[in-house]
Amino acid sequence: MITTHNFFIFLITSSFLILSLHFFHCADAKKCSPSACGDIRNISSPFRLKGDPSHCGDPKFELTCENNATFVYLDSFKYYVKGINYVSSTIRLVEASLNNDDICSFPVRSSYPYPYYTVGEWLVNLISCPNPVNNSSTLFIDITACNLSHPRFSYVNVGSIMPSEVPHMCTLDLIVMISGWGVKNVSLSEIHQSLLRGFDLYFCYNCNEKSTIWDKLRYLLSGPNRYLLIPLAFLGVSLPVIIIIGIAGVLALSFTNFLAYVLYGYYLHLLEVSTNGNAFIAMFAVICVAIAVCLTAALNPLLIIIIAAWSWIATLL
Repeated sequence: MITTHNFFIFLITSSFLILSLHFFHCADAKKCSPSACGDIRNISSPFRLKGDPSHCGDPKFELTCENNATFVYLDSFKYYVKGINYVSSTIRLVEASLNNDDICSFPVRSSYPYPYYTVGEWLVNLISCPNPVNNSSTLFIDITACNLSHPRFSYVNVGSIMPSEVPHMCTLDLIVMISGWGVKNVSLSEIHQSLLRGFDLYFCYNCNEKSTIWDKLRYLLSGPNRYLLIPLAFLGVSLPVIIIIGIAGVLALSFTNFLAYVLYGYYLHLLEVSTNGNAFIAMFAVICVAIAVCLTAALNPLLIIIIAAWSWIATLL
């Protein structure tokens, strides 16, 4: 029989377990002080600076510091890191091949379609044609003067372009991204400035992948998910897939037990037996225990032994 004293001990133990999650996370965070390079003064998880301790940050998000400037290599191409926003989980990148002082400088390769999740991108399209284009619609900006050694005529367009809008016999040579644009008719200088401002990428669109188990748990329990802290702490769950399966299992079990209770109540009604408050409380307790046991068995088989042992000990008390 579980007494009030035993229940009080259980609450204390559970509270200690929850607090230990925060303690271990803080202890782990203290081991990794933020790194800095140039204008980027707070390089922290999931990012890491090359040369940081191996347990700090995620190797997939490794940055390099070159001549007091921060860079990242994506698909073997080099980008200058202009800023990191940990609140919105975005990183702003600029093509390292751009020349700040040359308005005719463009990236050396297309960045669209991009294999990473972008934020509010606009497209800059570079087009080359064998003959001059009738630009009465001001759809294209003539940049032929930028390519004196190129035998073709060059144009640039900002925004999405339909295949039917590409002039006859012209080719689309390059598509690059910029962020936060809203007009099409712009100058070459404005396009160059927007390229230098860079584009934003979500570095954490799938934030289930963190450097440590405590980072995973902290992110998963941010916002409204913090209310899952107690059951997750009891069950020792951290993997997102298991959590989803577990929540689905709870909902399914809750519905099943609720249906069973309704049928049970209907059965009692047929027998003209009225349920009292104690019967309802007992049924509710049985449902909660059933859900906890089934969910525990599904998520962590090792805890089955613990629950069985606790139940056996409780019967002896």
